[in-house]
Amino acid sequence: GGHSRAAAAHLRGARLKTVRAQIEHLVRIHARAALTVADLMSSGRPQMLDPDMTIIQADEMMRRFGHEGFPVVTTDEEGSDRLLGVFTRREADRAIDHGLGDQAVRRYMRSGEVSVRPEDSIVTLRRRMIDSNWGQIPVVDDGGDIIGIVTRTDLIKLWDEASRPDRRAGELGQRLRQTLNPVQHHLLELIGVEVEQMDYDAYVVGGFVRDLMLDVVSRRALTLDVDIVIEGDAIAFARHMQRKFGGRVVEHKRFGTAKWLLTSDDAPVKLAALLADLNGAGALKDLPPHLDFVTARTEFYTEPTVLPTVQQSSIKLDLHRRDFTINTLALCLNPQRWGELLDFWGGLPDLRAGLVRVLHSLSFVDDPTRILRAVRYEQRFDFTIESRTEELLGDALELLDRVTPARIRHELERILQEDRPEKAMLRLDELGILEQLHADLCMTSAMAGQFAALR
Repeated sequence: GGHSRAAAAHLRGARLKTVRAQIEHLVRIHARAALTVADLMSSGRPQMLDPDMTIIQADEMMRRFGHEGFPVVTTDEEGSDRLLGVFTRREADRAIDHGLGDQAVRRYMRSGEVSVRPEDSIVTLRRRMIDSNWGQIPVVDDGGDIIGIVTRTDLIKLWDEASRPDRRAGELGQRLRQTLNPVQHHLLELIGVEVEQMDYDAYVVGGFVRDLMLDVVSRRALTLDVDIVIEGDAIAFARHMQRKFGGRVVEHKRFGTAKWLLTSDDAPVKLAALLADLNGAGALKDLPPHLDFVTARTEFYTEPTVLPTVQQSSIKLDLHRRDFTINTLALCLNPQRWGELLDFWGGLPDLRAGLVRVLHSLSFVDDPTRILRAVRYEQRFDFTIESRTEELLGDALELLDRVTPARIRHELERILQEDRPEKAMLRLDELGILEQLHADLCMTSAMAGQFAALR
């Protein structure tokens, strides 16, 4: 009897104190806290619709950001959010088909004030979705302001163990400690402490995490050449670090990024004093020249091959804008979640299977230089370009003609800097990429042998 998670055991001849100690030990190893809405939601202010905007305007937002629906929200007299309903792409399409595109969203939205809180259980979320038939549920704080959104897709992915936040924080935290030198490790811990004081979250993302999971000691690890994504305002956080620890900040407001330079002004002195007990006089030497902070953001492309337009978003949507699933992993730096691995888009299974896979079918259309990058990763790690990804790559080859020569040259230079560049060059030739770049460009086995001989 009892609920589905109940268990019982009968032990003979065992002392209560010993059994209790064993149970506590096993619980610490195996028990997982029940997931809540906070574990699934996309944090941050979601895109929202004004009830008086036209259906055509709403449809344009849906196409731009690729979402199936948005909450419809107005503001009350005190400046707080007031949820009026939700408007989906299906309703927009039907209204436009009927010639109603110039009508206000409020006339055809699904009315209601359906929402959940971060601490609500998954059972509560599922019941709200079933009762309301809403596929997108706003997440609100105690004051009723919208602080995120959780979707039906998030709930479905929960059934797949690989999509859940990885709770092996201790194991991954230990791997971080083994990979970095003491000064670098403590610097990341310091960032976690400081970011939490600002009520933000910080994550190490991308190639560094990929290499960490592959147990590859990369140049990124040796120099701490990493992007640190801030769920919050990265520029404000960089300024906070500058005020407290010195250095200089270079801001790029358009993209919400900031570079914290540690080799200028008084930053080395302040940080070296803070870290001196870890490495003595070597603390200065082990400091990275800079750290890059990036505001979690989403992006959309107005047309193929052009640079994207970006907007502040959540870590989940930030990871979705990346090139391949193997580069979508993130490690949390906040003290209470130190070393927690986020894998929303299947990066870990693809790492284990040795696959290079795009996140969506228009990835190469959005940025054709990813074609060259796919080959570079495939050959560097002895992976395989996933079959559907290879089809999409072939379909997008002609778009390389629209890319500026400077960007093509940059990607080719990165390929030629690999340990065995001839492998990637042969693969570029096999896939027809070199010929697409120039009719006379090719790579033969004899040429590959010359590459190897030059080493």
